[in-house]
Amino acid sequence: MRAETDVVGIRLDDAASAVKVIGSSEAPGFPEPEPKDGSALPFVRFVNKSGDETLKLTRYRGAAPDTYETIEVTWTGAGPEGNVRHLPFDAFKTERGVALGMKLGALTALLGPCYDKHAGRAGEAMLHYRIEDPAHPLLQRVHKQGYWADYRFRDGALIDFQLSLEAR
Repeated sequence: MRAETDVVGIRLDDAASAVKVIGSSEAPGFPEPEPKDGSALPFVRFVNKSGDETLKLTRYRGAAPDTYETIEVTWTGAGPEGNVRHLPFDAFKTERGVALGMKLGALTALLGPCYDKHAGRAGEAMLHYRIEDPAHPLLQRVHKQGYWADYRFRDGALIDFQLSLEAR
C-alpha cells in the first residue's frame, strides 16, 4: 500500500511542513482552534483560493505544537463559519495527486488494491486503507501505532477524504 501522508505539503505529524505552508499556530492571525468548548479534538480549517474546498487539520491533545495527526479535505458546501483563512492553492491535493472529484478507478490505480470497500448512502462508496504493521516505514518514521485513510465517493467521484495517524 502506498500511504498518502500529506496534503499541499503539510505532512501528518510534521510541524516543520505545517509551519512552512500555513505558518505557526502561535503567529498573530492564525485561525483559532475549534471547537472552543473543548468537546472534541482541536482543529483548524482553511479554504482553497476559490473557497470551494476545505482543509481541516486536527491535533491530538498533548501533541507538539503545529503537528496534525488528521488531515481532512471536503467540499466547502455552504461555507465554513468563523475564522477561516484562504490558502493559495487551486485544490487541496495529496503528494500523489489525490484530489476531490477524481474517479474511484484512478484512486485505486494510484494507491493499490489493499483496501476495504463499504457502501454508504445511496450512490456512495467508501474505501478504507489501513497500515498496522509496526515495521512499515511510515510507522517507523512517525512512531505511531497505525495509519488509516478514508476516501468517500458519490456517483464514482471523490467527495471527501481523511488521512490519519493513531497514537501509541
